[in-house]
This record gives sequence, structure tokens and C-alpha cells, in this order.
Amino acid sequence: MARSYVCDPGVAEDLVMESFCIYLERSREGKIGACPNLPAYIFAIVKNQCLNWLNRRKRTLSIVQELHDDQIRQIDLEIRSLNGLDVDELFAPEIETVIRQTLEQMSDQQREIFRLFRYEGCSYKEIAARLGISTAKIDHENRKAIRMLREALARLLFMLGYGSMAGVLVERILSDLRHFAPSLF
Repeated sequence: MARSYVCDPGVAEDLVMESFCIYLERSREGKIGACPNLPAYIFAIVKNQCLNWLNRRKRTLSIVQELHDDQIRQIDLEIRSLNGLDVDELFAPEIETVIRQTLEQMSDQQREIFRLFRYEGCSYKEIAARLGISTAKIDHENRKAIRMLREALARLLFMLGYGSMAGVLVERILSDLRHFAPSLF
């Protein structure tokens, strides 16, 4: 009978054993007296033990469910909070500083190539005509400048706790430099 209620053979066995212990204890203390229907009395003890266990189990599961629900609410809050965070606004001064410092580390020619390509939207041919250098040199210097910015921004974002997201954010920043560093050129 206990096994059908608690659905766990080990627990059912323990409850039946506890029920017999309760019966033996009560009989030693003389609390039972002359019991006309001993099997029904033991059955009632087993039934009450099962009810007690089920009620405790229900309370435990309810508490676990509340904890689980609290954790889900906390995670939802964190997700909403993170979705509301806008790197553009939150770290704009730091991003602009890193871009400025990185541009200052570039040679004049590299910085000019980068500015013409990224800020003015000139093609390599147009830049080559303006500066009197080959498009291969422009490509090389522009790639070098982008690599320098990518590395500097990745270090900043990693330091700010963006870890695995840093690469995606760096590409977003590089794709819209006018927004992140409008005053640099």
C-alpha cells in the first residue's frame, strides 16, 4: 500500500519500517491496549506515515519551485538589464579615447589613409590619386590601422567585462566609427 502512494520503493519500505517501530513503541508504552483489529491499526499508522511524508514532500517541492521561480525572475531581470545596456552610450567616452589613442599611434600617412577611407568614404583609387601612392600600399596601411583599432578596442571591451562579446562589439564599433568618434577627424 505504501509503495502505491509514495511511488518510491525505498521510501515505502522505510515508511513501513517506521510504522512498525511506532506500533512497537506504542505497545511497549501500553498506549494500544487490547486492539480488536491489529492489521487495521497498523494500516492506519502506515497511512498516516505516508500522508506525513507526502505533505513534507509537497512542502519541499513547493519551496524548490519557489526558489526555481525566483531564479528565473532574477535571470529575466538580468536579461532585461543587459538588453537595456547600450554600449554606445555607456562606454562612449572610453571608446572614443581608445580610438583617439590608437590613431595617435599611427603614422601620419596611415592615419590619413584610414580617415579618407573610413570617414570620407573614398575608394582606394581616389586615395591613391590624392596621396600619390599605390593602391596596394593603401590596402596594407588600412588593414594595419584596422588591426590596431580592433586589438585596442577588444582589450578595452574585454577589460569592461564583455569577454566573448568583445569581437562582435568591436566590429559594430568599427562599422560606425562616425558615431563612436565623431570629433576625431
